[in-house]
Amino acid sequence: MGNTGACEVDSAAPPEWTKVVVAAILTVIALTGLLGNGTVIRTVCANKNMRNIPNIFITSLAIGDFLVMLTCVPFTVAMYFLTEYEFGNVMCKLTPFVQLTSIGVSIFTLTAMSHDRYQAIVNTMNIRRSHALSRTVVAAVGIWLVSMSLGIADVVHSEVIILSQNNTNLSRITMKTCMPFSPELIPVYPRAQTMGQFAVLYCVPLMTIAAFYILIARHLLITSRNIPGRNSTVARQMETRKNVAKTVLILVTIFALCWLPVHVFNLWRWFALFPCYPPSDVHFYVMAVSQILMYANSCVNPFALCLSSKSFQTYFRRYLCFWCRENEKVKFTVTTTRPVRQLYSVPHNCRDIPGSMEPFQISPSPSHPTQVTNTTRLQTDDGVCQSSRYNSALE
Repeated sequence: MGNTGACEVDSAAPPEWTKVVVAAILTVIALTGLLGNGTVIRTVCANKNMRNIPNIFITSLAIGDFLVMLTCVPFTVAMYFLTEYEFGNVMCKLTPFVQLTSIGVSIFTLTAMSHDRYQAIVNTMNIRRSHALSRTVVAAVGIWLVSMSLGIADVVHSEVIILSQNNTNLSRITMKTCMPFSPELIPVYPRAQTMGQFAVLYCVPLMTIAAFYILIARHLLITSRNIPGRNSTVARQMETRKNVAKTVLILVTIFALCWLPVHVFNLWRWFALFPCYPPSDVHFYVMAVSQILMYANSCVNPFALCLSSKSFQTYFRRYLCFWCRENEKVKFTVTTTRPVRQLYSVPHNCRDIPGSMEPFQISPSPSHPTQVTNTTRLQTDDGVCQSSRYNSALE
């Protein structure tokens, strides 16, 4: 426990330019996070071939991160320049509620995705395909409801209160601040809340995810030894599932690293320092780094997903790289003695993104008789994009 005799130690407030730097970083994070998560949501909602089980969970994750960028970051930035809380009781209750809901959605969704990868790789024969997508949607909605229930306490207890204290001239200073709990509940409630959130929103989910990945790794080691050879289809399916599992593991690692400083600081504050408070400069820098990391988690998820998934790479290029669109089309001409028919050009990077194909004409030419077979649509194992294959044979 903290020693009350040591509470007199304090330090000068950090310089103003540090606040500007932190605010600028948070603003960049918010704008980038809105763009990235918005692109993920658009990609899955606008393209049927992207609506698979992992991507439903990823979309749920992106919606939570999008809400944090939209509702929490602007008020955090503003508080670096305001001397007291100016946003009223509604935002005082809403901001921690949205933030806690987003944390729950993130970690519980990652846990569900880890379980899904375990089922896809280890219990392949036991997967029930019927209504799998609808059950996943129900699970995602259930995760949101559970996460929102964890934030009810913040809605109930958070309120704007007026604090007063004497300064060095013995005059009384009053200021408004948003408190996540009533002063009468200190220190029992904040200590219980800190321990509960650390256990429910960090330790237990990460241990569960670790258990799933240990079982996955064990299964892959055993199968690689016991199965000397597999047909190409099974090998391709297993490789796709392993790639998705790697993507989930990357997202889990980012979450664990970004949220650990916040939990450590809260534990240090309420169990090691209380009733003292950290020195002004220490408190500022620790809080600034913690806030940057926890908001960065909501920002980098879409781009980590893009780097690890060819599916999202293709759609991110399509939606964000507007100047590349003209170069994505493969222009070619096919001549035939048959009547004029209409086919489609194929993007070289994906071999057909639905909705991006443009028609071209086949013109008859007696000098170069060519037979063009019907277009065959193939669905890739990982549901990345549909490929159009054009087979032609000279007569």
